[in-house]
Amino acid sequence: MSYYVSEFQSELYKNFDFIYNNRIGIAVSGGPDSVALLLLMHSVQELRKHLVVLHFDHKLRKKSSDDRIFVKNLARKLSLPFLTGSSDVEEFHKNNKMSPEESARIVRYNFFENSAKIMGLDFIAVAHTADDQVETVLLRMVRGSGLGGISGIHARRGIFVRPLLSFVRKDLIAFLNENNQEYRIDETNNDTRYRRNYIRINIIPSLRKLNTNLSVTVSRNVKYLNDENNFIDNEMFKRLKFFSRKTDFWEITRDKFLNFEKVLQFRLINFFYMKVTGSFYNPPLNFTENALSRIKKGSGAALYGDFRVLVSCGYIAFTNKKNDFPINIELDLKKKIKIGNVTIKADYGKKPAKFPLYKYEKKSNSLYFDLHKTTGKIHLRTAREGDRFVPFGMKNEVKIFRFLMKKMIPVYFRKYIYILCDEQGIIAALPVQIDNRVKVDMQSRMIIKINCRNGS
Repeated sequence: MSYYVSEFQSELYKNFDFIYNNRIGIAVSGGPDSVALLLLMHSVQELRKHLVVLHFDHKLRKKSSDDRIFVKNLARKLSLPFLTGSSDVEEFHKNNKMSPEESARIVRYNFFENSAKIMGLDFIAVAHTADDQVETVLLRMVRGSGLGGISGIHARRGIFVRPLLSFVRKDLIAFLNENNQEYRIDETNNDTRYRRNYIRINIIPSLRKLNTNLSVTVSRNVKYLNDENNFIDNEMFKRLKFFSRKTDFWEITRDKFLNFEKVLQFRLINFFYMKVTGSFYNPPLNFTENALSRIKKGSGAALYGDFRVLVSCGYIAFTNKKNDFPINIELDLKKKIKIGNVTIKADYGKKPAKFPLYKYEKKSNSLYFDLHKTTGKIHLRTAREGDRFVPFGMKNEVKIFRFLMKKMIPVYFRKYIYILCDEQGIIAALPVQIDNRVKVDMQSRMIIKINCRNGS
């Protein structure tokens, strides 16, 4: 057994023993690091029968299909299952207004996660090395990052494991040469228009003149930073109980959030960014600072990609931008319907004793109206700017959205307000209040009770 194999197996037994007896996908691009990872994992007898080779084609290079063929042939040579995928990263980059590197990372990891479901994988091994660790730490320091960012690449995060983090690239290449194993060279790695490449080619060589063991030193420091980072993460997780999941967003009162330590405020914003977007990386530091500024101000929005931090009426919401399609459907009051997390169920009932106004913190509310005071068919539609009604108990007509703000219902909740209307106009703004026109009185004989439920 070669020195490299024994070192690798020792690393697995010491830090990755949990992967044994599990089905493992290996992300293989065709480059030296990933090919070395594949051969080293295949050298472990206990793992060999559980391995699956995964390859993703970003379609960013003319010769990218050659990489796929190379990896497929290597998998066949090792008698391992092979699964490949591809995506138009350039189009994803343009549509989502993200950097090419981040776009490639997102679609690649989406493929890996879907592969895990398709192939029944318990873990996916990725070939990040100590050299990648140095590049990542420097890159995150340049773009602006907190402790969570500069603590570098994690040896394990979710289903992803990185067994090569203690290895340097030159040793892996030596291992491949020792075994006469070919590998592919990605010519875009020399394109210094990409930040990571610029740092690797122009910055790191100068730093190695100051410290020839730069990769090892950074890797050791990262381990200490990770210990501190994990402590802060544990404190952050304790604060998650103060957040509530409403429809498709997470929410907390602004006062409660501002009572947290600043380091936890930063960490929570980054946590929800990763949770909402599915990213494995923190957003830029200037975005997090902008979000905190909006929160302290008490109103506004901070945006990065599709992620939104929205502040309104004493609340903070963390959500993802989605295409909201307006609805307009005829409503059969005899049937229960559900739109998103709002459930509407009409019951023919007795006269209610009270007409409660919707309170935002509540998860459910009941509204009543007199069916005999409606005209024609009843429809349910999305609320629109300019919608007006006369709230129950009032005499004057008001704009619905202005009414919501006066009742301290956050502006971001507007898209979850549904309008019940007939041929005369608005019957109710669900789940908030009915129109005074259809109120129940002593002469009412056909009372409709509508149960609205919000949140999960």
